[in-house]
Amino acid sequence: MRKYLIILAIIVILVGAYYFAERSLSDKNPPSIVNLSWTPTRENLDKIYDINVTFVARDDKTPIAYAELRFIPVEYTYMIEKYGMKAEDYPKVFPPDKERDFILTPVDGKFDSLEERFSVPIKDIVGGREYRIVVLVRDSAGNERTVEVKTPYIRQFENLGKVLYEKGTLVAAVYYALYPYPHTWEALEPMAAHPLLGKYDVRDPIVQAKHIDWFTGYGGNCFFFSWGTDDDSSTKEVHENILSFISNPLSNQVKIAIFYELPSRLRAGGIFPNGQGLYHLDDPRRWGKVIEDMKLLSEDTLQKENYLKIKNEPIIEFYETAIIGNIPEFVNSIKRAASDSLFIISQHAHPWSATSAYTDPPSGGWIEDCIDSGYCELFERAKPFDGWTTWVAGWYTPIKKPLNENYPKFLEEGYKVWNRLAEKYNKMFVPSILPGFINLRDPNFPRLPRSAEMFKRELEIALKYATPVNGMRVIRIDTFNEFGEATGIEPTREEGFIYLEGLKGILYEEILHNTCYYCHLGGSLLLR
Repeated sequence: MRKYLIILAIIVILVGAYYFAERSLSDKNPPSIVNLSWTPTRENLDKIYDINVTFVARDDKTPIAYAELRFIPVEYTYMIEKYGMKAEDYPKVFPPDKERDFILTPVDGKFDSLEERFSVPIKDIVGGREYRIVVLVRDSAGNERTVEVKTPYIRQFENLGKVLYEKGTLVAAVYYALYPYPHTWEALEPMAAHPLLGKYDVRDPIVQAKHIDWFTGYGGNCFFFSWGTDDDSSTKEVHENILSFISNPLSNQVKIAIFYELPSRLRAGGIFPNGQGLYHLDDPRRWGKVIEDMKLLSEDTLQKENYLKIKNEPIIEFYETAIIGNIPEFVNSIKRAASDSLFIISQHAHPWSATSAYTDPPSGGWIEDCIDSGYCELFERAKPFDGWTTWVAGWYTPIKKPLNENYPKFLEEGYKVWNRLAEKYNKMFVPSILPGFINLRDPNFPRLPRSAEMFKRELEIALKYATPVNGMRVIRIDTFNEFGEATGIEPTREEGFIYLEGLKGILYEEILHNTCYYCHLGGSLLLR
């Protein structure tokens, strides 16, 4: 009998446990959170300062009794682990912002129904990162629900570049979308300066957003993407990297253009330089590779809404236009290949050809006399193009020492002449500037020490001599992020933001000094 009583007691316990478990499960009917969203409530020049978060909490049986919201800055420690960013540099890249926790009250002021609405203002967002918005609600039975959304990257800086563009000044920089594929970072070592971000991947959307935020925040407004290599497969990788960049949510806040690596693509098509380093263009069938490239670019990149245009024509710059032969037909066939007509800029405007005052030994300064003679071969090669520029501000010319004094003078003398020629022949002249040139892998190539003061002087010269076309003047910085030759202005581990700060200072002084564009802000981040 005792045995049966024990069995009966066990059965009763099990049935009771099952009953209470079933009841407990049926009671756990968590509320729902719907329409969780946020909208900017204070914004200027693409920089969001304040937002408002709204959502609705609902329950089928039990009134909503509690709600909270957490606004959490996203951290990117993977950049330290993956890219080798220095831990001490992290707050320079991602400015600290506090987590904010809110205990909420419904819009109607009290918890008393199965459905409650919430509205949460969040003010003074630092930015420079994404943010997590985490909402928790609880009903009066103790059941909880948590839902999370993440904002896109919120800018740290106002978009000064937008103001400059509206005022007719385009400040471009050549951008290398190569790292680490198809060009490994280690292949660039030793480097005179290293990126503050670490040895990053250009396909990383946070890296892309950070570059856009920094460059436009300090006054730049266009990236000229280096496009093309000697190899079709690596060219495809570069193209995909660029498409990744221009699909970033922030990419519409900066203009884009193509910096076409012409010699590489001619070699890829089987045209090689002669003993003088010139590529002879005789038969249109031989430059078919370039035509294919133009068709590819026309299908996607050139069609982007924020692609840079002059006179409603997409701009393409040709790197190292060392070509001879049937140049007019070459240029016309390229324009025909594009779905839109192109505005093509060539690199014929070398300052050395326009001045000899600061070269060592004295040389150059012959271009105007050459043109006046009635036939000037260099000028004849340049005439079919719509605009003229030079590469790395003509640094590949020996300059008298001290360099930091004579190099800017060399540029001013040369650019003054090319400005005059561009105006005379109705061309656009695009001055080029650079912060320095140091290739540690080639001890024989002349080095131009990096100097923020020299860079600012170059910038003043470029702004002075750029020739406007259709109300727009263009200058180009060589480069934003080429580290193998130390020509980049991207923030570095060794120098910080010194070049971007110099850029912003000159641009603000030159362009905005006499305006009251920001008076209504009472002193914005831009002016600090």
